[in-house]
Amino acid sequence: MEFEINFRKDEEIYWVTALIVAVIAVLVVFGWIGNGATPLDSAGNPRLLSWSDWQLIKAERVHAEELSILQDDAAQLAAALQERPDPVAAQFLVNTISRHVQAGTDPSLADARQTLENASVDVRDWASGVLDRNTAIQSVQKAMALLQ
Repeated sequence: MEFEINFRKDEEIYWVTALIVAVIAVLVVFGWIGNGATPLDSAGNPRLLSWSDWQLIKAERVHAEELSILQDDAAQLAAALQERPDPVAAQFLVNTISRHVQAGTDPSLADARQTLENASVDVRDWASGVLDRNTAIQSVQKAMALLQ
């Protein structure tokens, strides 16, 4: 089976010109992105990313994502302390935070994860009437300080 596309001479020039412009545009965009993403050595010269550079970038991304999740959880705990005590809502919040803590992988956030989980339990206990509000507030403040 054979397909044949017949262009007139002026249409052929148009498509070739459009293709050349598109390739140049793509190269300019890649160059612009590469210029911003290329690391520099101590002398200020561009260098290739090494395996350790890739690992560092990956670890920084994991840290930032996990920190953001934990900070959001801490903010939800603080908001729960501003509302009427609700043991059911507090238990759901404890379950959510517990899942986030269990999913955490960044070793540098291990203490913050544990403190946040303890704070969530304190907020649940306050909502249930077992613990006083000031103790729960102090616990949440301690967790938030570790997540700065």
